Amino acid sequence: PLFRLHQRRVAEVMARRPTRNSRMEKALFDQAGSSETATLDRIEEDPRQASAVVAPKTAEAGKTFTVLATAAAPTASLLRRELTRESGSTVAAWRFLLDKNMKGFVTFSQFCTVLRTCGISGNVQQLWTKLTGERQKLTFQDLDPAGHQMLQRCRHALLESYGSITSAWHLGLNAGGVGFVDQVSFETFFGKHGISPEDQHALFEAMKARIGQRSLVFEDLRALFVGLPPAEHMAVWHGDQQPLLVSTGGHLAQEDFNSQSFQGAAMDSMLGFKQML
Repeated sequence: PLFRLHQRRVAEVMARRPTRNSRMEKALFDQAGSSETATLDRIEEDPRQASAVVAPKTAEAGKTFTVLATAAAPTASLLRRELTRESGSTVAAWRFLLDKNMKGFVTFSQFCTVLRTCGISGNVQQLWTKLTGERQKLTFQDLDPAGHQMLQRCRHALLESYGSITSAWHLGLNAGGVGFVDQVSFETFFGKHGISPEDQHALFEAMKARIGQRSLVFEDLRALFVGLPPAEHMAVWHGDQQPLLVSTGGHLAQEDFNSQSFQGAAMDSMLGFKQML
């Protein structure tokens, strides 16, 4: 009886609200089965000022739906939290949800699709405007400024010491030839290159391709492409000297580039093979 009374109260509230999101909200309510009485009281008093109603997980979707009131817009912090819940980190969400083709930007249509995947609704246009301003494209720096700066610091440390990501893997992270690196070894390696403990941990989490992953392989280092223009990807990966000097402000030691060990590492690609020849 209490649940039926609960449903009637919510139905009355929805009937008084604007119709823009009513069909979606009613469907989510029907899936949910229950919600917080205090939250419903808040909506009943002033539906337009309600901050959010969180519906429990449904058997069909298995996801937590975040339903925002019509006049409310999702915040950037809420977006980052939901993306992290979905993918493990904002970097992984950017790579595998938002910018799958690594173009360096996301359109509004792609942005809306990912928000629906994460169960976020509300005034998405307002959130987009907050993140992008007058621009028509969203970058990773817009989405997560702190994460963008963390990637820049760690990427610069690798390029400053090794000249390329490929060289850093073969001569540093995977110097023993095991083929993977665990979290302790990874953080110890970056600690020796002046990276703070906070950045060490954040970078390891950012490079994971899936939630629960406990070690990293060579391909996971492609997370360092996030935030870089696509035109610089090959230079950073393989060590083309001139673009690196321009983009990082670093200095590459010519003897390191010409060393036999570096050439062996560069052989992993056609470009590296040509450079060796």
